[in-house]
Amino acid sequence: MNYVTIILILGFTKYVHQVLYAVYLLQLKEYRHDRLKEHLLRKHKHVHHALFHTGIAAPLSLDMLPRPTGKATLIVLLALALGATLIYMLGIVGVVAALLFSLGIVLVTQSIISPIEHALRQSTYKSARTKIIDLKAHGLIVIGITGSYGKTSAKDFTSHILSSSFPVLSTKNSINTPLGVARAILKELQPEHKFFVVEMGAYKVGEIAELCDIALPDVGVITGISNQHISLFGSQENIIRGKSELFDKLNPSGTAYINAHSPHAHQSKNIHIPIIEYSEKSLPKDLKTALEATNLPKELRQNVIPGILIALKFGLSEQQISSSLTTLGASEKTMLATKGMKDALIIDDSHNMSEIGEIGRAS
Repeated sequence: MNYVTIILILGFTKYVHQVLYAVYLLQLKEYRHDRLKEHLLRKHKHVHHALFHTGIAAPLSLDMLPRPTGKATLIVLLALALGATLIYMLGIVGVVAALLFSLGIVLVTQSIISPIEHALRQSTYKSARTKIIDLKAHGLIVIGITGSYGKTSAKDFTSHILSSSFPVLSTKNSINTPLGVARAILKELQPEHKFFVVEMGAYKVGEIAELCDIALPDVGVITGISNQHISLFGSQENIIRGKSELFDKLNPSGTAYINAHSPHAHQSKNIHIPIIEYSEKSLPKDLKTALEATNLPKELRQNVIPGILIALKFGLSEQQISSSLTTLGASEKTMLATKGMKDALIIDDSHNMSEIGEIGRAS
């Protein structure tokens, strides 16, 4: 085995490592080029630094491998095939090119499969919408929850309160993308469910509207509008417009709720629906007392209020709601306090990524 062959083998091995890391990053950013670009430039400042740290200097760690999904596996295999072809045709020059442009090759590979993926996604969205229409004809009520912060906890609290009296399905963890919501509808939503509580996330104008076209919400909640993801939205105005799409898409019999302490107001022009600004002042006295008696940190209680108001709207008694509040707990990794070494207080709020965070900190 001559030295050229050794260089080619070692070079391809390094290329495999770089491809796996690039796909890991891409998967981490939901296969969105805009999110990946924003992440790399924010972390590395300049394009050439980003390419260096995702390529030659890519970290070697078992914790930074892509999850073995069908999509990730296909991208990896195609990228490896392209790299191997490049190395086979150009030799050492191909090794250098593959190592320098491994991230680009991965992105090109994703672009190759994107038309097929797009067609499959649209088919999934259509099937989910059809199922929602059928279930709504038999009494299903869909609640959409969005905002720059507090979406997951508001979703969990609302589901908890309603499930004390009704069969409820909510999207799990922080699943809030069109594909995630569509899959939940197709795989988990059953005829016996009375409520479907949907978390809705977005990085651009139009993405909340897309989610609404799939889930068809009857009730909308905006937990607050701040500057989260402004680099992807492009401006504060776009964030406001994007979040307001939830209210725009509600049907005339729908009801909308927005946090009274939101840093920015909504801009919905839907004149057919009542829009309620909620705060602790919105609660009946006994329910306010019951909320204050929970084990939740004060910062999280604001996100319980829309769930209480929705429960009242759909006929739960104050006594039923108060009873459900006694077993209310915080969402995973949201203001969870534990004891550490030497009785140190550790607060795990790692789920929160917003500058403002849970609205209670800003009020």
